[in-house]
Amino acid sequence: MKLFAAALLGFVLNTAAFAGPMPTVELLWSGKVTPFYTYTQDSLKQESIEEFRGAEMADRMARFAQGFRLRHDLSVGFTSCDTANAYYEPRSQMIVICTEFVDQVLEVLKADRQLMAQLDKPRQMIWVRGVLWGVFLHELAHAIIHINGVPYTGRQEDVADQFAFWFAANHISAQVQPIVVPTIWFWQALAQKHDLAGLTSDSLRHILADEHSLDLQRTYNVTCWFLGANPSGAASTAKFVGLSDTRAVRCPEEYASLNNAMRSQFTKYIRGASTR
Repeated sequence: MKLFAAALLGFVLNTAAFAGPMPTVELLWSGKVTPFYTYTQDSLKQESIEEFRGAEMADRMARFAQGFRLRHDLSVGFTSCDTANAYYEPRSQMIVICTEFVDQVLEVLKADRQLMAQLDKPRQMIWVRGVLWGVFLHELAHAIIHINGVPYTGRQEDVADQFAFWFAANHISAQVQPIVVPTIWFWQALAQKHDLAGLTSDSLRHILADEHSLDLQRTYNVTCWFLGANPSGAASTAKFVGLSDTRAVRCPEEYASLNNAMRSQFTKYIRGASTR
């Protein structure tokens, strides 16, 4: 576990600048990204929203998303949803992060006493923000795919997971905010919390019919890509989550394929991004 805790410092979010591709029609796309903080009459939930406003969380996410070429405008922000969720709404072209989802991340972290014992208060908040940024990158992928009409095959949810990891691993320098390892931890924690063996047949059918991969599948997928991209740096994480040897040996080739697909489909939309 000590090796795993050390690995959390490996991937972080800081200022990044990217060289653009040769001039194409995409260079003319000038969609603007605006932040929002929705008012709610629930005083406790409004207090959470005001905390995000004070930390300029949505503002930083909007500035980050402005580092991508978009055909149309996009907004990103925090609101109360009465359910733990984060999503991209295609009709209004909004990335929404629910305060209840943030509460869920905090609850899951508090329940992990072993990890909590290794993180002081500031690092706990860094860890939580890492999960939020990982989820934001996932939803940003949905936005880019929808707004720019990016072609893809398979489930879009899996492609969004691939983009979130690929962008964090390849285009974000490691100085301030860990993303990859906290995201892996979060999916594994949810998988442990949601015991499939104890579900009713109707509940199990509902989960299996969902457009997302299972939480444990997402854990193994991101860990495998991490291992493929950084064999030495991700070894302790792979061991911690219990990635099988049969999957691990395929991870370099799996990541190479993912890397090729992401570069082919998304690189031309990148012009620069910063969390400041």
